[in-house]
Amino acid sequence: MLRFESRPDPVFTAILHGALTEMQDWIEDLPTDSADERSGWWRAQYPHTAARFTPEAARAVIESLLVASHSAAVYDLTEYHWLLIYDALKIFCDIHNDYVWEDPSGLLPVGPYRIGQIDFVAIIDDNFFDLDCLTDPADLDAIGEAGRREMGMRPEVFGVVQGLTPHPEELELTRWPAPEGWWELSDPMDDPPRDIPVYPPEPGPDD
Repeated sequence: MLRFESRPDPVFTAILHGALTEMQDWIEDLPTDSADERSGWWRAQYPHTAARFTPEAARAVIESLLVASHSAAVYDLTEYHWLLIYDALKIFCDIHNDYVWEDPSGLLPVGPYRIGQIDFVAIIDDNFFDLDCLTDPADLDAIGEAGRREMGMRPEVFGVVQGLTPHPEELELTRWPAPEGWWELSDPMDDPPRDIPVYPPEPGPDD
């Protein structure tokens, strides 16, 4: 499992796996006749990721994320992982929502579920600790190294924001010792229905 701000429910996990797999498929389908054309297609579809990863490097990261996500252990993510996942989820949700509008049922399969509109902003708010990886470079420079430490930013945030290629250690998934009781946290989506008109579900009157 990957460590998000909230323990990921099965529906979010299905969306995440769909998004990563879709990025993987996009990489497989990139043109190979021209390096410039290949790069152009890659940057057009996944602009944040493409500025830091070659398609081949991104594919390797996706494979490691999928393996970790299916694991019983919990793994912390680095800023480079957060950026790639953000890009993957954004494109996946945009495409999914476009097709949902066109489908008479208003639902499309995502893993074992059929889901209607996916609120991308809401799933980012619910699952991401922050969006430091999308900080404007000028703003990051303005606060300096001391400011980054004071704000609790991860060390690799500088490289991500500046568009640098990650070092191998900046892509390491480290095991997180989940505290006692973390696995037992209840969630209304722990036993979700197959058909989900809106995700995340709209809050009820008591929420």
